This record gives sequence, structure tokens and C-alpha cells, in this order.
Amino acid sequence: MKLDEILKSKGFSDADIAVLTPALRETLEATYSGLETERDTLRSVNDEWQRKLDSEYQPAMTKAEKELIAERMKRVAAEEKVKIAKDFGYLAEEDEASAPARPEAPAAFDPKQHNLVTMSDIPTFARAQGKAMSTYVDIANEHARLFGKSIEEFGTLYDDFLTAQQRNPAATIRSIWEAKYKVPERRAGLAKQEQEAHDKQVADAGVAKYISEHGGNPNLQMRAPSSQPFIPAKPTGDKGLPWERGTPNQLKTQRIERANKVQAQSELVH
Repeated sequence: MKLDEILKSKGFSDADIAVLTPALRETLEATYSGLETERDTLRSVNDEWQRKLDSEYQPAMTKAEKELIAERMKRVAAEEKVKIAKDFGYLAEEDEASAPARPEAPAAFDPKQHNLVTMSDIPTFARAQGKAMSTYVDIANEHARLFGKSIEEFGTLYDDFLTAQQRNPAATIRSIWEAKYKVPERRAGLAKQEQEAHDKQVADAGVAKYISEHGGNPNLQMRAPSSQPFIPAKPTGDKGLPWERGTPNQLKTQRIERANKVQAQSELVH
């Protein structure tokens, strides 16, 4: 199934698909291609198990069951013959007691003793395969998110996992992947970048809000009372600054007188 068909089956429209970047499309196609390859491999393994079950294990179990049934029928027939002999007086109780002990019926066939797969093992195998596929998808998706490209040579990674399990049975394919590609360090680095980007976005938004409310030029901002309580307030009224003493008309007259005085001194100098 092509990528466009997969996306449409998930509800994406043609417009949504058209905005995909070539890099993202290539990543998605590579991921789905890997999934299809893994699916085909799992199907091949499942078919091989089914073939063995039908051609080897099931016939072996059927043969053992037939042998057990035949032995039980022989035992029942022998017991019936003894009963008939006793009923007609051909066999006394003491004769039966002195007769050699009858061999015990063979134990029921146990496939586990022969390392055979039974029907009860099939659901366990199917669940394990489903878990393996979901783990592969999770690793592939996170690898693409962390490193910006699909994981390469997943088969080699799986071989590394098999080798590691021989040394440490507790090893998992996820732990091998994280160690090989240094995933924890990459996660921490991306988390730091995302946090720094978030902090910068918050700071830029705060600056933009302040500029929109107060303006960017300090000389054009509205005046506000001093925020420094330790600087004494300037005096007012008669004790205020020279240009604050008197009424508006008095201040105007004072300014004119000062201007005339300055002009007269200038004329004397020149």
C-alpha cells in the first residue's frame, strides 16, 4: 500500500497530504517500508510454524493418542476376559491372586517431554509476535523523531540483541538500541533545546507585549512616578524649583524678564 493510500485511510485529505515536505514523506515511506518488510518476515515465520505444526507436531501427537487409545482398549478387553473366566468358573480368586501382575498402562503422552509445540503455545507465540511488532514500531518512530531519519539495518540491531542475550538474558532490543545510538544523551539534548526554545518564546512574547503597551522608544513612553522610594520627593509650592514658584501668570512674567535680561547682556557684549 502506498503512503498516500495509507494516509487517506487514516482520514487525511489530499490537501493535508500535499503539504508534506519531501524529507518527511521520505521518512514516512521508509518507516512504512520497514514495517512491511517486518510484516512479511513475521508472516513467513508464522507460515513455517504452521507447516511444522501440520506436518510434524500434529501427526506425532495424533500417533501417540492412537497408541494410547489402543493400549486402553487392550486393557479393557483383557479385564473383560478375566471377568468372563471367573463367571464360568475357569478362574478362581486365588488363581487371579497368583497371576503375574498386569503391566500398568503407559502414562499419558506429554508433548513437553519431547519439546513439541502444542495448541496452547500458539496464543503465547502470537502475543509475543504482536509485542515484537509494536516494539519495532515504537523504536522506529522514536528514532525518526530523535535523529530525523529512519533506523538503518534493523536486522543488524536484532543480531546484536541475540548476541547480547547470550551474555545477559535480561537484555532487550530497546536497551541494545538505546546503548548503540546513545539515545538517553540524545533525549536529554533535545529536551534542553526544547526548553531553551520555550524560554526564548516566553521572553520574546513578554518583550513584544511590553512594547505594544508602552512603546519601544523610552523617550516616547508615558511618564510614571519614580519607583525609587529612597530618593526624596522634590519640594512643591514656594519651596519648589524656581520655575514652579508662583502662579502661571507670574511664571510667564518671570520668563519674559529673564529673556529680556539675557538679550540685553548679549547686546552689551557685542
